[in-house]
Amino acid sequence: MTPKAMKLNDETMQDTTPSMPTPPIASNATIGANVDIQIAPARPIGLGAMDVDDHGINIGVLRCRRCDSRLVSPGRGLLTDLSAAVAGVPFLPGPDPGMDVQRYKWWWKLRGTNDFDGIGVSRPIDTEHGAVRFIMCGDCQEMPIGYMLDISTNAWLACERVVQQNKDLANDAEDFQLPPGIDINYLKQLMKSQAERKAKMGEYSITFEEKRLGMVLADVEDGPGVEVVAFTEHEGKPGPAEVSEQIKPGDRIIKVQDLNTEGMDYTQVLTLIVNAPRPITIHFERDANNKAIVAPRRQHEEWVPNGP
Repeated sequence: MTPKAMKLNDETMQDTTPSMPTPPIASNATIGANVDIQIAPARPIGLGAMDVDDHGINIGVLRCRRCDSRLVSPGRGLLTDLSAAVAGVPFLPGPDPGMDVQRYKWWWKLRGTNDFDGIGVSRPIDTEHGAVRFIMCGDCQEMPIGYMLDISTNAWLACERVVQQNKDLANDAEDFQLPPGIDINYLKQLMKSQAERKAKMGEYSITFEEKRLGMVLADVEDGPGVEVVAFTEHEGKPGPAEVSEQIKPGDRIIKVQDLNTEGMDYTQVLTLIVNAPRPITIHFERDANNKAIVAPRRQHEEWVPNGP
């Protein structure tokens, strides 16, 4: 599927703010032979619960149905009816082996992985709706409980796959305690080292309207991360990245839109940039020791997302 078609799919997923105490009724959208699963009116606690405030935001804590780990804290998920997303009805493989694909009506929409307290994300999987990353519990790997599209930073959790707990019963001390065997002094030293490193790094962001940005990315040779190594020209003209006069070779990409790129290689980051709708905001960091002045320039070569 082309990025343009995938973008259309994403745009059809419109938010509807539910009234209290019962979520809004879905429109009668035709979705073919697969009928979306209907769930009961608002339930304050339990599996599939949809307890929201006047703005449609979760009131309770969203937890893993298997191990009870905290997935999302109150005030982060927007209850969304995706039954009208005819061009690409959200789906998930069955939660148990042998179960067929299941389609759901009600989803929690989150702005990105930073809105979660503990999840894991799969590698991109090619589907009829484009490249999809499935979301799992970060502790017990229960999956899939949700998904992300490579063209968007939004994350979606199926209401029927998670448990909502009354926020008054949640215990932050228990949910966020250190794992067994972790030395608190070592952790403090690690946090101090990270803070010192961040103090030496300058962070900035640039928003681009153009599709072709004109910069070459590569994996950092001496550590994790993805960095800019050169600029490209097209028909003899420099690209927007070079024209901005802000980016230097050696600057690392740390976020695309609101999606943290930690743990991604350069092909994943580049695919994310190419597929993302415009305008796109890219966040960079620069080592204080980066003295690069003149950036090498190469001839532009078209990148094929998810290609070899």
